[in-house]
Amino acid sequence: ECPEDADSAEEFLAIVDGERDALDGDGRRPPQFIEATFENLDIDRERFGADETIDLRHAHIGDMMWVVESVDAPIDASGAVIEDRCECKRGTTFVDANFGGATFDGGAYFGGAIFDGGATFEDADLEGATIRDTDFSGVRLENASLEGADLRDAEFAEAQLEGAVLTRTQLYGTDFTDARLHGTLFGDARISDGTRFVERGTASSVGKRLSPVLNAVPFLNRNEANTVIYDPRTEPVYGDEYADADAGNDGADDPEDGNHDETGNETKGEAETSAENEEQAISNYTR
Repeated sequence: ECPEDADSAEEFLAIVDGERDALDGDGRRPPQFIEATFENLDIDRERFGADETIDLRHAHIGDMMWVVESVDAPIDASGAVIEDRCECKRGTTFVDANFGGATFDGGAYFGGAIFDGGATFEDADLEGATIRDTDFSGVRLENASLEGADLRDAEFAEAQLEGAVLTRTQLYGTDFTDARLHGTLFGDARISDGTRFVERGTASSVGKRLSPVLNAVPFLNRNEANTVIYDPRTEPVYGDEYADADAGNDGADDPEDGNHDETGNETKGEAETSAENEEQAISNYTR
């Protein structure tokens, strides 16, 4: 327990740095602050931490302002509640960080943070967070809530975003290449031409009979587990565009096969059937 007249951040650093022993029945133990309460955890120094994990599980923290170059120990802040502002200096490097299930009530600002050993924000509440121009490649964000977050120019390549909520987010220039997006909600998200959801041309197509736009979309390859297709800018095209594209395909259907009129044009019945097949293809490959 921190003395009433002591600065909670200074006491925290003293224990983490080994200047003050944290003892249990077996002697010195790793720095554990499970369910601890900090009025603030503001840290302004070049680096801190060693090899032992800093355990902040289910801690309650007021302000958390880290003006730090490097956090040299793994941090486990799963289930922690940061009541006020949580902000890291641009370029702060984390060896490993676990904020799974954490709640950031006052807003989270991780813009420019670096996660060398990976990071977990699974089930975290990051509504309104600023993660702009940040490398979140491979970060775990399953079922996390990022509603209204600023994710501009962020890197989410190969990130785990299954079941995450990204409604009303800013995704200008955001890269989701090979991210797992099964069940991810993107309602009312703002995107740009620079927003990327998959590496085009690397996955299999379902056939040349589909519309031009649909053929441009790389479909799910069942042999590539990390390839997930989602691009709200792409919609299936039917009607004249479909017929024009089909007319140029090699190996066109024989006009005497019963599905074309005397001029060789596709009849209405087959066009409707093709449209239905295309809708089914979209459903099967984006499910």
